[in-house]
Amino acid sequence: MKRIAVIGGGASGLCAAIEACRESQKLKFPVSVTVFERNARVGKKLLLTGNGRCNLTNTSLDAGCYNTPRAVNVIRSLRGEDTRAFFEGLGIPTVADACGRVYPHSMQASCVVNALRGEAERLGAGLRTDHKVDRLTRTGSHFLLDGTEMFDCAVVACGGCAYPLTGSDGDGIRILESLGIPCVPPIPSLTGLKVPDRDFKSLKGIRAKAEVCAFVDGKRVAVEHGEVQFTEYGVSGIAVMQLSRPIARALNGGGGHRAEVVLDLAPDMEAEQLTGFLRAVCRRHRDMLTAELLAGIVPRQLGFYLLKRCGIPIGENTCGNIPQDKIAQISAQIKALRLPISAVRGFDQAQVTAGGADLRAFDERLMARRVPGLFACGEVLDVDGMCGGYNLEWAFSSGRRCGKSAVDFLAEERE
Repeated sequence: MKRIAVIGGGASGLCAAIEACRESQKLKFPVSVTVFERNARVGKKLLLTGNGRCNLTNTSLDAGCYNTPRAVNVIRSLRGEDTRAFFEGLGIPTVADACGRVYPHSMQASCVVNALRGEAERLGAGLRTDHKVDRLTRTGSHFLLDGTEMFDCAVVACGGCAYPLTGSDGDGIRILESLGIPCVPPIPSLTGLKVPDRDFKSLKGIRAKAEVCAFVDGKRVAVEHGEVQFTEYGVSGIAVMQLSRPIARALNGGGGHRAEVVLDLAPDMEAEQLTGFLRAVCRRHRDMLTAELLAGIVPRQLGFYLLKRCGIPIGENTCGNIPQDKIAQISAQIKALRLPISAVRGFDQAQVTAGGADLRAFDERLMARRVPGLFACGEVLDVDGMCGGYNLEWAFSSGRRCGKSAVDFLAEERE
C-alpha cells in the first residue's frame, strides 16, 4: 500500500487528508494517509479564526483578492464542490453576511474543527498528535520523515509564521527550503501598524471611519476604506490591516525605506466644504469651547488630538479665538492625518504570513516541479489574501487540491 504523509493538522492539512482518502476510495486505489500534528489536538489555529466564529470563505472570489493571482486558479479547479458545498456535505450549513463573509451557521469555529477531524478519521486517515516533524529528506523516489519512517508522497501543510504559539513557527518553510524549494522571506501581514507618537496612547479604543492610504518613500502603494481602530501602539482595524503587506515588505526588507499612512477622517466631504463648515461654526458660536469644535465630525478624544497637532489649546479657549489660517490647518489634518509608521506588529499579532515557498516552484497540482511526490498547501506557500475569509479559502482549497493530486500522482505511477 502506498503511503502519504501530511505534515500539519490544521485547515489545509486536514482537508488534504480528507480529499486523499476520498480520491483513494473513488479510484479504488488503496492508500494509507497519516497526518502529523505537533500539538495535542488538530486544528488549534483554526479555532481562533474569525474571532472564534471561523470565517470560512467569501462569496466574492477573484484574482485581486490575493497577492498571487494564480491562487484563484487552484480554488476554481475545485468548483465542482466549492468550500460552502464541501462543509455542507460535512453537516455544517453556512451563512453569508452583507460583506460576503461566509460563516458556519452556528458561528462556532469548534464545529468546523470537529467536522474536519471526524471526517478524516471516518475515512481512515491516521492522526498522530504531539508529533513534530523536524526533518524531511528525499531518498530515491521516497520521503524519509525524521530518519525513521518512509512515505511515497509528502504534503507539507504546517502553516507559515503567524500565531507561533499555535505551532506555526516557520518549520514548513524551512523543510521546503531544505529540499531545494525557493522561498520568499516571510513577513507579518494583516496586522497593526506602529506609530511613533507618545500622544497616541490617549486614543486607545477609538474607532473612526476613514479612507486610508499607504505610502512608501512618498509613493502611494495602496488605499482602503473602512473602520480604523486607534490603539496605544498605533492603528489597526480591517482597513489598516489590508495595507500592512506592502508596508511590512518595505520596512522589513532593509534599504531604509520610509512608510506612512494618511487618514481622511471625513471622506464624504471635500476639503473646501469642511473648511467652510468649520469657519461658519466659529463665526456663529464664538463663545463655544474649542474642545467642542470637532465633536460632530470625529470622536471627541480624536478631536483633541487633532487640535493639539495644530497647536490649538483646549482648556477655556473659545472658537472665536481661532485664527483663520488655523481653521484651514484643522481641516487639512482631518482630511489628511499623516502618520509615520515605525514598524508593523509581529507574527504574534499577525493574522497571516506573507511570503513562504514560491508558488512558481509548484505546478497546477501543487506538486513541486523539481521534486516529484512533494506537495505543499496553505500558508506555507507564498499566497496571502485580504481579510474576509480569503486566507481560509486558500487553506481549504489548496489542501483539498494537494490531497487529490497526491493520490492521482501515485495512481499514475502505478500505471
